Amino acid sequence: MLSSQTAPLPIAELFTQLLDNMKYDEAIDLYHTIVNLSEENAQQLKALFILHLRELLQSPQTNGEKLVAATDSYLQDFYDDTEIRLILAQHHLLQKQFYEGINAIQLAKSYAYSKSDQEKVLNYHQLFIKSLTQHFYNTKDWQQLIDIYLFADTADLLPDKNRIQLIDIYLNTGDVDSALSTANSLAQQSQWEKPVASILDSWRISQAKDQEATTTTYSSDFTMDVIKRNNQFIVPVTLSNNETLLLLDTGASITTISKAYFESIRGTANLTFKGRQSFLTANGKTIGEIYTADIFNIGQYNLRDINIAVLDYPTSREANGLLGMNVLKHFQFSIDQDAAKITLIKK
Repeated sequence: MLSSQTAPLPIAELFTQLLDNMKYDEAIDLYHTIVNLSEENAQQLKALFILHLRELLQSPQTNGEKLVAATDSYLQDFYDDTEIRLILAQHHLLQKQFYEGINAIQLAKSYAYSKSDQEKVLNYHQLFIKSLTQHFYNTKDWQQLIDIYLFADTADLLPDKNRIQLIDIYLNTGDVDSALSTANSLAQQSQWEKPVASILDSWRISQAKDQEATTTTYSSDFTMDVIKRNNQFIVPVTLSNNETLLLLDTGASITTISKAYFESIRGTANLTFKGRQSFLTANGKTIGEIYTADIFNIGQYNLRDINIAVLDYPTSREANGLLGMNVLKHFQFSIDQDAAKITLIKK
């Protein structure tokens, strides 16, 4: 006769014990077996699993690795479960991992086949964007918010009302060209034509008042040598105390460096990982990593907290990447093509 110590545990109790002991692969194997045997019992285990995840969310800093491990084990078998993917997105939001959270929502959206799942994704998507927007409005880190908005837009997850905010942020940070480009695109939709016109009119009135009150002045200009190659120009810069050469590209929204060059300086450069983002390059669509450089020097000017994209793509023999508009927008600049010099005026 079996003793009470050797008697098999009820399924729900065994499942809970496996979760509490972080034996997630075993727990999901058990759940997978029950799914094929009993829908009622499977629903009970699923509810216990969600309860476990939500308990982990109560202490995101302490339990972050556990939650990721649990969801990874589950999604390997049940990859199209939108509810679990949204819980993972919530974890990323609590950890301020906004790029990862957007990726999680994008995947949840792609698997939301039923109307109920689509509504869940939509509701959480709106909450996620609202929360990250509030975070950056509190910190006033406008450039980071712009970058995340653009990443969300690439994933088709930027609501139109946030495009209105993006126009306003562009205008207030002096990036008028990007503001007008976004405004023209959004105004193609009749319901947004008046709101776009209103925000642009308010900005023009504000600019006119500023011009009446004072004359805009810029710091003294600075001219430096560049390297001319055919019709392109290579600019010497210093990236977090590492001297390098970047190809000037006014069509690049963000400054980029190659993966090979990044690996060569990562031991000496102070670069903070921010997330991943998709890019369209000459070789097609690729995923790059976004880092923030503590300091970026060009000529006599020092810029701080500049976002740098690391892409796995070949560069020229002389340049290690591209000098993009997230750096150049800080200057009025002109190029003397014959003398191979660039003149910078800090705004």
